[in-house]
Amino acid sequence: MSVIMKKILTSALAVVLVLALCLPLAACGGQKKASGKTGSEKKTTSSSTKSSAQTSKSSSKSSAPSGSVKLAPVYAAYKKILQQNEKAIRAYTWQGAPGQTVEDGKKGIGRPCALADLNGDGTPELCFMTASTSYQATLMIFTYYGGAPHQVSYSGFEDYGGVYSDALAAGGCTYVLYKTGKSGQFGLYETTTDESIISTIHVFSFDGKKASQTQKLQNIYGPGANGETSDKYTLNGKSISADAGKKNFTSLSADLTQAILFSGGASDKGNSIWKRFTSGDALCVSYDAMIKKLG
Repeated sequence: MSVIMKKILTSALAVVLVLALCLPLAACGGQKKASGKTGSEKKTTSSSTKSSAQTSKSSSKSSAPSGSVKLAPVYAAYKKILQQNEKAIRAYTWQGAPGQTVEDGKKGIGRPCALADLNGDGTPELCFMTASTSYQATLMIFTYYGGAPHQVSYSGFEDYGGVYSDALAAGGCTYVLYKTGKSGQFGLYETTTDESIISTIHVFSFDGKKASQTQKLQNIYGPGANGETSDKYTLNGKSISADAGKKNFTSLSADLTQAILFSGGASDKGNSIWKRFTSGDALCVSYDAMIKKLG
């Protein structure tokens, strides 16, 4: 074989070898390019993923229960309690405004119902007055826990089974149920007028289930045993001086931060606790207004 022929065959073999090596590489490159995503595809996918995440987050946020949703079962339970006591609530007709005396035959202000969060847990208690007779109304307090309403037990009152009652008798009664500035605490100021004027401030601690009286300050002003004027003060059942008693009444009255329920009389016009709020400041409303509020 000539030298020229050998060169031609060597060149042809080299071309074949080059082609054999390049074709698989080209095929791999094509596959890699085909399986990859274009810039626009990547952008679309990224946008779609982000949109999906935002939708999921928005859905999660909208499905979270709001305060009104959480209170819905509470309000429904309270509404049922009020409806069960409607007749007795409407029978309480002698609730007076501060400085007002409600006599037989005259209508009171008609605001015997209130919602107030007594222990600061975010769930309000239901407070209302019910008249079991034409001259006696009793304070009722209900709270809500464990998926059901419960009547709050409290004591510290000498008559009517240890609970507070507004009696339309003798000189009548005045009272203010109120919140103090301390969490889990509320107070009740009352005055009864007969032969003597008896003023009392009861302070209660409330754990969400039961109310316990922690302080009882009382003043009895009237005729003494020998016809003299008596002005006696006691704190938690123990006698204290008139000066100490007056200071305590001023101090405890100043703790009122929110009036809840009240009935005021002319005999209390000068008492400092009545200067702590006006009729319009109190939370109490009529039976019909409360039913509407509870939905």
